[in-house]
Amino acid sequence: MLTGISAVDALTTLVRGQKLPVFSAAGLPHLEPAAQIAAQANLGGEPFCVVFAATPPPRGTAARRVRSAETVARAGHGGGVLGAARTARRGARTLSTRPTRRPAELEITWTSTMGVRLPRAASCAVPDADPDEPAPANTALVHAGAAYADAVRAAAEYAAAGAAARAVGDELLSTRRWVRAVRRHWIPRLETVLARVDAGLEQNEHEDAVRRRWVADMQAQGR
Repeated sequence: MLTGISAVDALTTLVRGQKLPVFSAAGLPHLEPAAQIAAQANLGGEPFCVVFAATPPPRGTAARRVRSAETVARAGHGGGVLGAARTARRGARTLSTRPTRRPAELEITWTSTMGVRLPRAASCAVPDADPDEPAPANTALVHAGAAYADAVRAAAEYAAAGAAARAVGDELLSTRRWVRAVRRHWIPRLETVLARVDAGLEQNEHEDAVRRRWVADMQAQGR
């Protein structure tokens, strides 16, 4: 069986009934290769069908899969793809009517350090699964759910730490600006004023010394 994708056909030998896993990462396409395989796969003219299976996706992802499958079906690539599109449509409706899990509860504790108000800690409580929600199909999904909850809690703690770091950084930047302003403008002005005050005090002391000598001379002369 040929998929029409040279990288897959050159590295993998596919037969009827074989699974072809399509893995992807965030930001990388995975729907497009799946739709392309469904549109271009052939078995030397023999009849066959392509079955597309996936874990329950978000509504937007399910809708894109439906549109891709319907586009392939309209292009005339077999009723099996059209059936997959209808199945995906029903799955999308099921996802839209399935009760959603309650949102996570986030609690932030605030504190003040050197006059800066910042978050001290953050705790995130991820709600348990609804009893009416279908059980995961395999243990991998159970582990994935636990990892997701840990990731949400870690993200909350990371966000609180990041906000605290930004608050301290902003205060530090503001303090540096004030220090530069004091060093460049206020300290020179104050030094100038202090020099004038010192000069005035020295002049007053000199005048007082002259007056004391004059008074002493007058007393010596008996006046």
